[in-house]
Amino acid sequence: MDDLFSLYTDDFVYNHKVNGGTNTKEHLYNTIKNLKIGRYKGAEGRYSILNVIPGFNAAAVERLEIESGVKHLVMFAFKGLQASKIIEYWK
Repeated sequence: MDDLFSLYTDDFVYNHKVNGGTNTKEHLYNTIKNLKIGRYKGAEGRYSILNVIPGFNAAAVERLEIESGVKHLVMFAFKGLQASKIIEYWK
C-alpha cells in the first residue's frame, strides 16, 4: 500500500462529487487501511478497462463495471511521474 501511495503527489486529491466529494491522499490511505481490516467490502475483478485516452500530463480512462454493465469515466492528472489528481465523472 505504501508503494502505491508513493505514486501520488503530496498535494494529491481524489474528486467524486456523487460519492463523497474531494478527498486527500491521507484520507484515501486511511480508507484503504480500513478495507484491509475488513471494514469495507471490495470486489476483485469488478472493472474492465475499455479505453485509455492519453493527454498532456493526463489520461482519461473509460471502464466498465462488470456486474452492472455501467460505464465510468475517470481522469488522471500527473505531475512528473506521480498522480496529482483523480476525478470521477459518473453517478
